[in-house]
Amino acid sequence: MQGRTHLVVGTACALAILRPDTTPLLVAGGASAALGSMISDIDSGSSGAGQDAGKAVAASLIFMILVIYADHYFHMGIYEQLFAGSGSDERLFLFLGFLLLCAVGMLTRHRSLMHSLPCGAALTYCVSRFSPSLTWYFAIGFTSHLVLDLFNRKGLQLFFPFRKRFALGFFRSAGFVNRLLFLAGTAALIMIIWRLAPSVQH
Repeated sequence: MQGRTHLVVGTACALAILRPDTTPLLVAGGASAALGSMISDIDSGSSGAGQDAGKAVAASLIFMILVIYADHYFHMGIYEQLFAGSGSDERLFLFLGFLLLCAVGMLTRHRSLMHSLPCGAALTYCVSRFSPSLTWYFAIGFTSHLVLDLFNRKGLQLFFPFRKRFALGFFRSAGFVNRLLFLAGTAALIMIIWRLAPSVQH
């Protein structure tokens, strides 16, 4: 699947399943799901998918930083809600570990390390210790990426470093089904946010 399809489908799935009940969680959870749904494709190098993933990852991280920065001035309670339970030293260590794993992933073959269950578990662990409330948003986004790519004709090394690849081979990554999923995912995401927004607590 193309990057934008992963983005809308992964984010919509996470919000639909977890149904955040506060504004901070709706905003940050959506960003975390978007990050999880796109991060696998940073192993695509200079390809379109890799560029899309790199932009989405950078945008998600910048967005999270801006939210925390704004919270410092407007006292919305976002920081306390999202980052309770771990010290600043531990958060820094896990953030660096997250970035290091992504850096290694960028050097690996497409659909290998960054498309594997061990990598997903390691990244999710970093998120869980960094911000427990965002764990499942990231995990669902990441899982949705793997599930969608399994339907393609090119296999995934789900159990990297083992070389066996898994693929259902139903359709191409940039064909009609991809466009259909993108449109359906976009419509679903808009509808989910529209329905959740009035019920969240500020």
